[in-house]
Amino acid sequence: MSRWTHVAGIVRIDSMGHMFGAPTEWVTILNERLAANKLPTGSEGPLAVTITDLNNTADAYRGYVTIEGDLRDFGDWADVDSILRWVEEVFVDGLLLMRERGDDDSLLKPETPLIRQGIIQVGDERHENSVEIVFDTERRTWGYTL
Repeated sequence: MSRWTHVAGIVRIDSMGHMFGAPTEWVTILNERLAANKLPTGSEGPLAVTITDLNNTADAYRGYVTIEGDLRDFGDWADVDSILRWVEEVFVDGLLLMRERGDDDSLLKPETPLIRQGIIQVGDERHENSVEIVFDTERRTWGYTL
């Protein structure tokens, strides 16, 4: 019998560079990261990622990324953990985070895209390895809530 794992998530991206005449190409940056990191994949295909660029000029909210899919023959702990590892590679320090690991906030540039919020629910239909992957805005890292 097949094992299914259902995934649904959203990541909010902010940047203020456009307000200071230094817009960021966050969609280009993110597409490069997606191309460099293989999506988690079940026996019938990978997760789907959709990037929405709001092109707001009045505020810092730049857009969001949705991550969703139904992965067949996927759901043991190594599979589920591969989603967190993938998220950490795509939404990586110094690229879509506020600062390089170890740097202080004084080095923040207004054009740097940052993750404002992020959550991904991973539902194993056997209820053995269901988790939520969340972005901790204080620590600027991804992790689990069980």
